[in-house]
Amino acid sequence: MSFWSEKGFLSQKLKNLLLVPLIGTLITAQANLAFASEEGDGSEGAAYPKTVASENKVVVTEQSKSINGIVEEHDGTLDVVYGGGNVNNNEIASDNDVIISGGKMTAVVGGISSSRDASNNHVTVTGGTITNGVVGGATFFSAESGNVAGDAINNSVTITGGTVAHVSGGEVGYARPNNTGKGSDITEPTSAKGGNAIQNKVTVTGGTVTGGIVGGAALTGNATGNSINIQGGKVSGEVIAGEVRYPTAGSSVTGNNITISGQPDLSGATLRGGVLGDTDSPAGNSLNIYTKNIYAKNISGFDSLNIDLPSDATSGDTILSLSDSSGTDLSNMDIRVGKRWDGGENDFANSTVTLINNSNGGIRINDATTLENYFYDGVTLRYPLVGGGLSSDGNSYTASFGSPMVNPATQSTTAALMVPTMLVAGHGIHLPDPDPDRMDYEGTMTNGEEESSKAEAKDQKPVAMDIAPFFDFSGGSMREKTGYGSYVDMDSVGMDAGVAFARDNRHGRLVFAPIVDYGHGDYDTYLSDGTRGKGSAKYWAGGMIARQMNTNGFYYEGSLRMGKTDVDFISDDMRNEGDAPVSFQSSAKVLTGHIRIGKVFRYGPNDTLHVYGLYTHTHQGGMDADLSSGEHYRFSKVDNGRLRIGARLTWMRKKNQRFYSGIAYQYTRNGSASAVCDDIAIPRSGQNGSSAMLEIGWQIRPNPNSPWFVDLNATGWVGMQKGVTAQIRIKKDF
Repeated sequence: MSFWSEKGFLSQKLKNLLLVPLIGTLITAQANLAFASEEGDGSEGAAYPKTVASENKVVVTEQSKSINGIVEEHDGTLDVVYGGGNVNNNEIASDNDVIISGGKMTAVVGGISSSRDASNNHVTVTGGTITNGVVGGATFFSAESGNVAGDAINNSVTITGGTVAHVSGGEVGYARPNNTGKGSDITEPTSAKGGNAIQNKVTVTGGTVTGGIVGGAALTGNATGNSINIQGGKVSGEVIAGEVRYPTAGSSVTGNNITISGQPDLSGATLRGGVLGDTDSPAGNSLNIYTKNIYAKNISGFDSLNIDLPSDATSGDTILSLSDSSGTDLSNMDIRVGKRWDGGENDFANSTVTLINNSNGGIRINDATTLENYFYDGVTLRYPLVGGGLSSDGNSYTASFGSPMVNPATQSTTAALMVPTMLVAGHGIHLPDPDPDRMDYEGTMTNGEEESSKAEAKDQKPVAMDIAPFFDFSGGSMREKTGYGSYVDMDSVGMDAGVAFARDNRHGRLVFAPIVDYGHGDYDTYLSDGTRGKGSAKYWAGGMIARQMNTNGFYYEGSLRMGKTDVDFISDDMRNEGDAPVSFQSSAKVLTGHIRIGKVFRYGPNDTLHVYGLYTHTHQGGMDADLSSGEHYRFSKVDNGRLRIGARLTWMRKKNQRFYSGIAYQYTRNGSASAVCDDIAIPRSGQNGSSAMLEIGWQIRPNPNSPWFVDLNATGWVGMQKGVTAQIRIKKDF
């Protein structure tokens, strides 16, 4: 199956044509082309291309040839056409382009190198006749180089028309010219060191290939990631994705694939995935079919067969019909069948499709042959696999589908819907804690100073309005459960700022402030079935917050803010018809507020115990989203209520520093999100459960008498939500 090996299609004469080109009509892409002038050892002379081996362009038409822009006429017949190469100086051959649209020639090589890599060379054939073959990139080795072979990497051949005997994306060969220009030396192929065929590609959309195709071929190394894509035309012979012709103990052939789409004529072709020597090597090689009514001789050398049903497929269709009388062996093969249709193009409920048929030789399977399904209508509906396998006569392998059911992976979308409310509720807003120096005037002290404090309180007179700005910045990493075994991980930041106004009254002091706040989070959703999604969310809001602080230590406060949330989502585990990840973006209005009631007890001159109850409620309006799969989702409103009961102990260690620690219990209720798509209910996500919190903090002032302070806080959570947050606040006592 090579240009180089004795086992292949072509003769030694062709190997000489390719590697020791005949003087005469040889084309090489270099202006300073040099030829050896000595005669060969037979009637044919020998010429060696001594060219700059990279970045050349050759164009051949019916009557002309262009070498790097220099155009010459020809009589319509050529021997070998090179894009670029140097077979004597061990240069890399790369980035050469050859375009054939007419004429008749023996062979075409995009780029050729001796003992170095041939990479990124490309040949395109739109017409003409090539009697022996086309190679995208070729490399061979010599004894002078220590038998070290280069690699054929990322070379390609595209056939859209014309007639070609054989096609190879990338080749590692062993025939080479000698250094005198007299004939060629043949080194034993098994003495080669290295020489891999990596990610070479052949594409056929038209024309005729009479002698087979190889995606990438190595001698003793590895053939990895090579591919053949056949969309049209007529192909006969063996079609091999990846091949190692003289394998050694370390040789491998994996990650190679053949893809069939359109309506090519493969009736004279045998499709093979991986080949070591003359033996099939299926592991890691795949056959992908995106059409129906394909006829071929046989398939082998694949461990996976992926059939993506076309949009016009109906019950009773046959995807692949084979004719080899020796039969078709599907043992140890993973067969996946399905379709991703965007927008419900076809109703496939209760249908049966014949995946493979071989009426001449039958089909063989074993216990390791598996049949799987990935059949989706958009991403919302999934057609379950309800039957299939080998037919009773042993000639067909089928798949049967039941009625559609909702795809459980779509719960990821409702989990994403909850993220903005988690962000809003988790960030919150904060006025400064009540100042203990303004409290306990009503006899709640425990240090025996009640009477003097009362006298001081009576002597106090109302003060003018006190005004001060404040600022909070917070960040954290949290995990929150979203019901049914799912959860969301989110890394977020938030900030709020406002200007607080404070005024004394007969009960104590009233503080109120206009406030704006903003939050942003990057999140990942996880479902119990392994489905993952990710995205980001943000919100902004503005409103008012107010607190009444009484002189007996009792206080109550509340806030109300309005704004907007935005969320975007993408999942690699849900894919559209083009096999791209499904995504969406949407936004909604948000209304959030809180009520907090508490009391501060002083148990020493500078130490306090603060107990409180806090209820936070966030309401996010419904939103609409157009998924990239073409489906329209209507998401419900989301209400997130959180009740927290906690206590905080504050003590002074230096006159300008205070430390505190606190604990709290929190219960989340009614956190539920749902969606519908064409009146089909999407699995909902929800939050109901308990969490516990532990916090520590440090407040520091520029000097002991300053009302301004910086508050550093760290909080840890366990339970329904778990993780850590950190905050820095710049505020003023009131």
